[in-house]
Amino acid sequence: MAPAEKGFVDASLEELNEELSSMRMQFDRWAEAREQGVLDIKANHDEKFQEVKGKLSKMKGDEKKYKKLGIELMERLEMEKAEEYRAQHEIHLLKQQEYAIPQRVEELRTIIERDLQVANKAGEEMAKSSSTAYKKLEALRHAVEVYRERLGLAFETAPGSENLKVSMKYIDPQDPEKWFTFAVHVGSDGKYSIANCEPWVGEVDALLIELNRTNNFCNFVRSMRRKFKEFVQ
Repeated sequence: MAPAEKGFVDASLEELNEELSSMRMQFDRWAEAREQGVLDIKANHDEKFQEVKGKLSKMKGDEKKYKKLGIELMERLEMEKAEEYRAQHEIHLLKQQEYAIPQRVEELRTIIERDLQVANKAGEEMAKSSSTAYKKLEALRHAVEVYRERLGLAFETAPGSENLKVSMKYIDPQDPEKWFTFAVHVGSDGKYSIANCEPWVGEVDALLIELNRTNNFCNFVRSMRRKFKEFVQ
């Protein structure tokens, strides 16, 4: 596996693990809140139950009136008890999903490594009969095509164009399906330049200088994704 492609895999997995950690932290906070809610419901049950007992003891003077009130209060207690059961069941299901996450991450790691081997071979074969700029574009396009659906990345090249359009989603928490795009041009001298960026984010020029210095396209894509995330925050 080429260093650049291995770096892309490591970066993608690092980001995936970061998102996993974030999901776990959100889940833990949610679960803690739900558990506290369950405790509050239980405490409320006890309070309401004692309230019902006290009122029932005073029903001798107006038995019919207080009997109706007691029935209404018991119905409320049953509804709250059902809500408590639903909350506990929901927490149980979410914990089961959390336990399944590491296995899914490992499955994705295996798929990515396997597909990268195929993409690397295809890129090497195409590089034998292409110009410098076209070789770089095609190698990049084929090396990451397999991530189109898995990681929310899309790479497009128009016929006869030396621009590589990079689109990515799962960035805006309010609209995960929204696409953020930028286009990279590779000149005849093999140097990169930005042809378009939507929305425009800061420090693009600095990132471009670093890309031309290191030729690490995977790191550049990861940095652009980070800048897009900062833009929507």
